[in-house]
Amino acid sequence: MVQPISNQNKRRKTRVGSIQGLARGFFPNEGEKAMQEWQAGIHYQAVASTKYKTNQVIIKAILPYQAERAAAWSLLARMMEDGSDRIPSKAALEGILAQLYGASLSVGVQRKGHFLEFVMASQSVRPSLVQMPDLVPAWLDLMGQLLFEQESLALALPQAQARFEREQVFQLQRIKRMSDDKRRLVVQKLYQELYRETPDNALANLGDEARVQALTLADLAKAHKEICQEAQFYLVSNGDLTDSDLIKWLESWSLKGRQADWDYGDNYLALDQRLSLDSVGQLIEEKVQGQQANLAMAFAFPPAKSLKERIILQVANGIFGYLPVSRLFTEIREKQSLAYAIHSGLDFHRSFALVRAGISPDKVGHVYEEVQAQLADLMASLEEGDYLEEVKLTLLSADVQSRDYQHLETDKMIAQDLYPDFDLSTDYFESVVRALKAEEVIACLGKWHLVGAYALVGGKDERTLS
Repeated sequence: MVQPISNQNKRRKTRVGSIQGLARGFFPNEGEKAMQEWQAGIHYQAVASTKYKTNQVIIKAILPYQAERAAAWSLLARMMEDGSDRIPSKAALEGILAQLYGASLSVGVQRKGHFLEFVMASQSVRPSLVQMPDLVPAWLDLMGQLLFEQESLALALPQAQARFEREQVFQLQRIKRMSDDKRRLVVQKLYQELYRETPDNALANLGDEARVQALTLADLAKAHKEICQEAQFYLVSNGDLTDSDLIKWLESWSLKGRQADWDYGDNYLALDQRLSLDSVGQLIEEKVQGQQANLAMAFAFPPAKSLKERIILQVANGIFGYLPVSRLFTEIREKQSLAYAIHSGLDFHRSFALVRAGISPDKVGHVYEEVQAQLADLMASLEEGDYLEEVKLTLLSADVQSRDYQHLETDKMIAQDLYPDFDLSTDYFESVVRALKAEEVIACLGKWHLVGAYALVGGKDERTLS
């Protein structure tokens, strides 16, 4: 249960959120100043940089996750990409972005465990490169218009109702397309099985079709108020912008303080209690139309509370199924030709590793068993040869390459504020990886436990098999 805490009693301890990327791009610069608070719950930070040809701004608003909120926020994000009270259409917005030397804009929503994040991000060329001193004010004003000038929602004006109905149809079509993608659908089916007792925990950033269908214009007006007046609010930039630029922007839109903090606590979605660690997750097969099968398997592990534990999990997952030199890829796909594609990824909010594979319908059971066999064999053979050292070098190389992305450098400022007790420096990541021993990785993998598996199997019969 997510609980608000007072500004006087902030618990600035480890807040467990999305760790994906922490060792792949969130790197505090030496001597970089910390996030500042303009008013209660409103944070800002400008990092001066000439590394890129663009300026980057990210606006992020965070509140506890609710399925209805996810549906409303995600639809509102679509409407903001379509315009505002002063910008009548997407075509008009694209014209303005073009005048700003091709500035980019994205608005979206993402789930982070028990929390929901609204994100507006934009890049624009640095004014010094195009001799346009008024570029930054015009660019920032555009972002403010899109974010704050949506009062037509609350007034239920006809143009707002028309935009709402159009974007609602598009959002429902998007959900339908996603459900038609068997690679996505098999994961959704597995999540629904793992969270039968708490079905909302299986949902992602869009909510679900029924909740999107039930939305009204009043719901979006409420969502807009939440983002602008109630959510934890972050404004961060990388490039030519200064703290003064950000403060001036905050003042111009008359933002007011709000609940100063939320206790993130142990921010992961617990699996159903019926999923005993003493039993193996059974394979569920469902017949669908098509010529291929898609398999998803979840291996649960104890919630990792420290950054070191998460880095060890990254290495373990890299060896198991994430990297091109991983066991699943080299053995199941390359040597045995059992899968068209196979890989594993970590979900720290759900505390499990997710294996996904595209395979022939007649090989579902074989691959299900082989994935488990490869995990057992990996633990038995990891200490042999230089395999672990090769994997560590691959991860360190990928880590270096991932740093040269402006959006990661900008977003990591927020990550640093949300994880104040973590040492997110490059040096720490490298020191943990280089010092890692085979027995530590084996001990980590030994705690992995298969809790569920689901397969969509191509065929003419669409009955569900038990």
